[in-house]
Amino acid sequence: MTTAGKKNFVIQSEIKAGDFVRRRKIEKHIANVATTFNESVKSIHQLEQAKKLAKNIRWHAIENIDTLLLTFEENFTAQGGKVIWANTVAEAQKAILDIINQQPNKPVLKSGHGILNEINLNAFLSRSGIQFIESSTDNFIQQLDTEPPIHPVNAALDKSAGDIARLFHKHLDAEANLHPHELLELARNYIRNSALQASISITGADFLLADSGAVSIMDNEGNGRLCAALPKIHIVVSGIDKVLEHIDDLSLFHRLYATHSVGQPSMMHNTILSGPKSSNEKDGPEDMYVILMDNGRSNMLADTTLRESLYCISCGACHNVCPVFKAIGGDTYQSAYSGPIGEIQAPHLHDFEGYQHLSYASTLCGQCTLACPVNIALDKLLHTNRKLSHVFETTETTENNRWNEWKRHFTKSALFPGSDKKLKKFLIENFFSKELITSEENVLSTDSFSRLYKKQSN
Repeated sequence: MTTAGKKNFVIQSEIKAGDFVRRRKIEKHIANVATTFNESVKSIHQLEQAKKLAKNIRWHAIENIDTLLLTFEENFTAQGGKVIWANTVAEAQKAILDIINQQPNKPVLKSGHGILNEINLNAFLSRSGIQFIESSTDNFIQQLDTEPPIHPVNAALDKSAGDIARLFHKHLDAEANLHPHELLELARNYIRNSALQASISITGADFLLADSGAVSIMDNEGNGRLCAALPKIHIVVSGIDKVLEHIDDLSLFHRLYATHSVGQPSMMHNTILSGPKSSNEKDGPEDMYVILMDNGRSNMLADTTLRESLYCISCGACHNVCPVFKAIGGDTYQSAYSGPIGEIQAPHLHDFEGYQHLSYASTLCGQCTLACPVNIALDKLLHTNRKLSHVFETTETTENNRWNEWKRHFTKSALFPGSDKKLKKFLIENFFSKELITSEENVLSTDSFSRLYKKQSN
């Protein structure tokens, strides 16, 4: 792993974890979702069987991804759409810029989506001198605050109504201390007025439907539908892994996604787009593009173990149960994808050496695996990434030396637990948390290493 990337992550994690006000906001939101989840999940008959079926459907789609993507392209283009294949982020960015440059210089309307963060779309558009406006309220808030999303479903969950009121007062000349309902109305009016000026929209895709050549978008604000209805050109960026074989499969995934992401029986808006508008339709784009991006997904497909991570439906359920994510938030990962699934995918979608330290940002408690609506064995995949880090010999030499020394002392009874007080002191100071060492009840001079080890393990 690169020392700089790991050190920066550790530093930022300590800062974010130490911000108890921020942590309480994140934990409060997650607790609210958990409450609504417990109610809405009751409407899913035989949940475990539904999850097994969903995993089988995703397994079948990923195993047949080559033919299904070609089927999607054939059916989508038959309805007037255009498909662009992009191997890398740079190719996807170039394709977007080429399309934008064909239009008058008007603001671009975009939706918040992991794939758009993966291609660094906001920064790319800014560097290219292109104005853009986020179409969802939470991402609009993050845009004003120049911050990345905190959570894959609720991008601004670390902000209170007071935080947002101050932000709107600063950037939108809004009155101070507006009520949350007034803040929401202000944001929506601003976004919709901007949308009327946009000639191009850019969204992600939740699923690609091969048999119908259509794109599925799910949201609660209607921002996906707004992006599809108003601008003349609609650009969809999708990972190649988002393909499903049948449109009939959507009913299952609509229910599982809504329940596990926001704790609802269904999302407010489930939109299916099958290309540009026809001559008898009033709404819709005149041109619609789908950019199919690889960017490392083929490498995960080639690995029969890591392939399972591509079953993900981006619901954020694994984030909501992860103790590490709850403490540090998604922005700390410095990746388009955070939480347990991000810890697995980010090293392969960005660069392994620069991001593989994320696979160690986990307690391996297994709660993410239990929460996943498609039964991805996330804890096992984290182990796989950790093994790969040693295969690629990217683990720091000093770290290897420390673990080897640790192993030597644990496996040699003559050395551990021995009577060498200096050794005990060294191990305690370097391998246990500062809170444990400095707490009044665990002073080194009065407590044994064995007792400290038991406490740390518990």
